[in-house]
Amino acid sequence: MLFKFLTGKEISNLQTGLIFSQAAGLIWVFIGLMLLFPSDTITVNDGGPPAPILVLVGVVRILLPIIIGRGVKILVWVSILLSILAFANGFLATMNNDIQFIWFLPLTVLVEIAVLYNLLSPKGRQELNS
Repeated sequence: MLFKFLTGKEISNLQTGLIFSQAAGLIWVFIGLMLLFPSDTITVNDGGPPAPILVLVGVVRILLPIIIGRGVKILVWVSILLSILAFANGFLATMNNDIQFIWFLPLTVLVEIAVLYNLLSPKGRQELNS
C-alpha cells in the first residue's frame, strides 16, 4: 500500500519485504561506516562489534533480494533469519549503553518489523510458493 502512493502501482508483500530488506542493508552499511571512521560525537567501547562486520552484513542484506529476484527463493529464509537477528540486536545494543545509541533502537527495529511483517504475511508466503 505504501509503494502504491509513491509509484502509482501496487506491489506485492514479497516485493515490499525485499525492498525493506534492502533498506535495512543500507542502514547497516551506514551504521558500520559511521562506526568505522573516527568521530567526536560517537565513541565505541572496545566491546562493540567490529565495524567491517556491520558493513559486510549490510552488503549481504543489499545483495540477498537481488539474488532472490533471480530465482533463488530459499534465500528468503536467510533474509528472515537476518531480520530476526537484527531485531534482537536492536534491543541488545541499546540495553547497557548510554544515551548516544538510543536512536539505534527505533531506526533498526521499525525497519525489521516491516521486513518481517511483509515476508511472513500469508500473501507474501503464497507468492513465494508460486
